[in-house]
Amino acid sequence: MVDDGSVDNSAEIIKRWQKKFPRNIKYILKENGGQASARNVGLDYVKTEWVTFIDPDDFIDINYFLSVDKFISKNNHGNLDLVSCNFIFYFEDKDQIKDSHPLKYRFSGGDKIIPVNSLGKEIQLSVNSAIFKNEKIEANNIRFNENIKPNFEDAHFASSYLLHIQKSNIAFLKSAKYLYRKRSDGSSTLDKSWEKPGLYDQVLELGCLDLLKKYVNEKGNVPENIQITVVYHLIWYFKKLINNQQKLHFLSLQQQERFLSLLDEIFTYIDESVIMRFNLAGAWFYHKVGMLGAFKDQEPNMQIVYVEGYDRIKKMVQIRYFTHKEVSEVIEIAGKEVYPSYEKIINHSLLSRSFAQEKRIWVKIGWHEKIRINISDVKTTISLAGKQYSNGITGEQIVRHFDNLIPDYVSKAKKTDAWILMDRDYQADDNAEHLYRYISKHHPKQEIYFALNETSHDWDRLKKEGFNLLNFGGEEHLSKLKSCSKVISSHVDYCVVNLLGPRMLSGRHFIFLQHGVTKDDLSGWLNQKENIDCFITASNDEYESIVSNDSNYKYSSKEVKITGFPRHDSLLNSSGHNKQILIMPTWRASIAGEANRNGHERSKNPDFMNSSFAIHWNNLFNSQELKHLSEKYNYKIVLHPHPNLINYINEFDIPSYITLKKPSEIRIQELFSESSLLITDYSSVAFELAIQGKQTIYYQFDEEEVFSGAHTYSKGYYDYRKHGFGPVCNYLEDVFVSLEKLLENDAIPSDETLNLIENTFPYRDGKSCERTYNAITALDQSNDDHIDIKALQRRAIIASKKGYWASACDRWEKLFSIDSFKNEATNSDVINYAQALLQHGKVFQSLKMIKSLDINTTHVEKASLEDIEDRLNLAIESLTFFNEKVNAKKQ
Repeated sequence: MVDDGSVDNSAEIIKRWQKKFPRNIKYILKENGGQASARNVGLDYVKTEWVTFIDPDDFIDINYFLSVDKFISKNNHGNLDLVSCNFIFYFEDKDQIKDSHPLKYRFSGGDKIIPVNSLGKEIQLSVNSAIFKNEKIEANNIRFNENIKPNFEDAHFASSYLLHIQKSNIAFLKSAKYLYRKRSDGSSTLDKSWEKPGLYDQVLELGCLDLLKKYVNEKGNVPENIQITVVYHLIWYFKKLINNQQKLHFLSLQQQERFLSLLDEIFTYIDESVIMRFNLAGAWFYHKVGMLGAFKDQEPNMQIVYVEGYDRIKKMVQIRYFTHKEVSEVIEIAGKEVYPSYEKIINHSLLSRSFAQEKRIWVKIGWHEKIRINISDVKTTISLAGKQYSNGITGEQIVRHFDNLIPDYVSKAKKTDAWILMDRDYQADDNAEHLYRYISKHHPKQEIYFALNETSHDWDRLKKEGFNLLNFGGEEHLSKLKSCSKVISSHVDYCVVNLLGPRMLSGRHFIFLQHGVTKDDLSGWLNQKENIDCFITASNDEYESIVSNDSNYKYSSKEVKITGFPRHDSLLNSSGHNKQILIMPTWRASIAGEANRNGHERSKNPDFMNSSFAIHWNNLFNSQELKHLSEKYNYKIVLHPHPNLINYINEFDIPSYITLKKPSEIRIQELFSESSLLITDYSSVAFELAIQGKQTIYYQFDEEEVFSGAHTYSKGYYDYRKHGFGPVCNYLEDVFVSLEKLLENDAIPSDETLNLIENTFPYRDGKSCERTYNAITALDQSNDDHIDIKALQRRAIIASKKGYWASACDRWEKLFSIDSFKNEATNSDVINYAQALLQHGKVFQSLKMIKSLDINTTHVEKASLEDIEDRLNLAIESLTFFNEKVNAKKQ
């Protein structure tokens, strides 16, 4: 046993056991040098035939060595040089053993022996659960590379060992169980490695690359098994980091580029066929397309199109597929090419590198119609429910699949057209409440309910007003959820969309009203939601950030609507300008406590008040300057804590001149209406003040940390200094300078801020409830003949570029039949159409298009135009000559 400079009582424990078993235990003390160093020292003392490297955190089954010994003894004639044992997780916090390792398939057939040169995907990554022949290690001078940190040193050692036993065998023993400890605090070796810079440099260079080069130098090639070993290691990077650049906030730009450069070099040793066959660790076709494209600049030699969704009312199917480059695509339904009703393109990136492009497309399909798809003229299959179809699928097959996803409790319930609205389970006064009030007044025949916990401070108020209330989570609420046609909420948390379990929303519509303008990138969270059929937005930039191509969101203009928030109607009607300063800090997921999946309550964090957040805001509350300014300008100060901070508000030292108003004590709309200005950090409530023409001061003491990616926050389109409704202050004294400047002007925003407000909100007319209601009822309208013009234009351009003239001609013709496109068509569009017509043999139609051109063309357009005109003239001369010959014969 090697003591790598322990500072606890490990030495005492080891020596105590050594006294009991002096022949079995040798104690070696060394200075701390890390795991690899300790193992290398231990190897120098090994005298036995076999050696293994059990980690001190882990433990083994009581019969572990007995199983190994019996197997080796029984198979000592089998040229056996390596034994791999069953690697099983032990979850410490739950005291639970779980056989869930991604490589557990190696033991599915029981104990077995495989030749090393035929291992295939039977890879060996760890040394702690493997037993090696000591003579092979010593004869080939195999040691752990102490510079490969924080991981892969095991895989490097094991694979280097395999290099020297190519004619031997390896055994996989299911019966010998090795228990790997997974700590609840994430402190196990695997969990801690992601924040180590070495993982993105030394591990790749000294681990993966060195291993690949060794095999090339010794064997002239890299066996499939070793390639799979490296790809298996890399796949975890991709799963962790794609679309998550903030996860590497601790790396400089140079280090990030070095990381990508090393990946490029590694993939020069990885065969395309290995990538295409790789299916381990949850890797699927998306990852294969990404690896081929991002690191080998190749497209796959086949394509898979996934059926993603179905709109029963509009009879539209949603499909999606992945590519790296711009590709041609033909979607045929009933033998005829159809064009996207809606399309969304999502660019998946790994740091600065495009990893894969995802296309999500909605097209109409009938019950008996068959859909076929061709991507890039390669074999293209359609995947539905895990089964692949090479000759297309029918609308009937699609409908039946999605009908089967509807939970029994929904399909068996008596269907109603009831709408269930809700804000938080314990609090109302948000978009759902205001929309409910509008529907009740203007559309009284619509059956509606409002879900709220009966213990909520809003319950009695809404009951007196005549709201049709359902006790959240109660028997009646659950019963109505099973039969209703729509769930409408300002929140999309688990307790809202999955209260009854997975796929709760299947078979009905879910409308996401939002509870704040989306300014950050919430795609990682929202893209996981099962069904959002209607996504309400309030600002121009917010809408574009979600629906625009190359954004990270999966939602298109089919789902996302810009209507304004329902609560803004009453806010605009009741807006006042009292001498009141509202303070509303937002919250931090990292310190607010763990969420309860069945509601919005959170556990309490005992270290909350020691956080930078609590300290900075407490200093603001107790600043003499804030008190001085409030008294000097006669302004009242109100503190309204975020619901997730209520557990801690009594721990703050709030002076008497600040009025604390908890959510249970006042309607938040009243606060927005009565206040003249806002002090916050990052909260979207600034939009609530802004829509009334009021200003915000942003106190962002942790700006650098928050935007670095160290928090769960992911920066979106919104730049506080560019889009914010007031000054951004990093220091407390700057807050007071900005505050006094604003109070001197009676809290009236500058012209610059007022212009910004005007350009932010497309609607400030008090009709947001009406537009939202219309967007919801539009979900039940089947006559949606919408064509995504931009998507069709992209397809027409691609067909022209690739010389698919028949398709190009049809697509341009369809575009020019749409008035909105025709009226806005550019010279480039006209030239492309004319060229397609000419190449397709439609000479005079091409000539007609040329004559419609605007004479003000660019140099590039002139060059294209001259080429077309030359071809037209040649074609016309040929036609004239041909006609003359025909006429001469007739005479």
